[in-house]
Amino acid sequence: MSLNSSEILRHLYSVSRSQIRRDIADCKLQLRSVTQADFLTILVEESLSDHLPEDVASTFHRRMVRANVVNKMNTVAEALRLFCVALATNDIATHAVFAAEKVGRLAELSRMMDEIEEREGMGEDEYWLMGAGPADYQPLSKESDELYDLIFDTAYVTALRRYDLDAVAKLYEDDRTTHDELYEQGRMLIFGPVRQEWLPVQRVRRTRNGIEFWEFTAAEGSES
Repeated sequence: MSLNSSEILRHLYSVSRSQIRRDIADCKLQLRSVTQADFLTILVEESLSDHLPEDVASTFHRRMVRANVVNKMNTVAEALRLFCVALATNDIATHAVFAAEKVGRLAELSRMMDEIEEREGMGEDEYWLMGAGPADYQPLSKESDELYDLIFDTAYVTALRRYDLDAVAKLYEDDRTTHDELYEQGRMLIFGPVRQEWLPVQRVRRTRNGIEFWEFTAAEGSES
């Protein structure tokens, strides 16, 4: 069963601000002392195995409440605090993009780009390099990318402010480089560097009709 992003967001944003603050107060009592060793448990405590939109929204809500509490804990490294916040918020912003791409201008752009890809004989896992592709494809791709970024960024900041994470929202808006550096530092503290064997696919550079594109194939040593 596929997740209905619009319904997930509807349920999530039906939670009142007063309820959010009550839940944050309750969570503070539950997480009075969190060490860096506790972080992995906190991050993976709840999976998204549920498919009902209201259940997924409830999980997102609990994650954001927990992120608010953890973000105020000076005993935890700043990078880990931000990573916890961003990890919870990314899912919400991603579903905002999923909901938006089914309607309006994004849906129209996707349809037009699909038609060009089919016309040019592109496979399902083949993509033109940034700035490459036929002349009529490039402006559509550029506009689509800009809309995706705008929707994601707006949803990301909106979710942060709704859960009283204004300092993180301000950092994201005013100093994206520092935000992203802290995120990566926090990710590495929890999970370590990304190893090639963990990646299920690899990108292979191809050329068709003089135009370069990326083809995604199974990584060497991975199962087909």
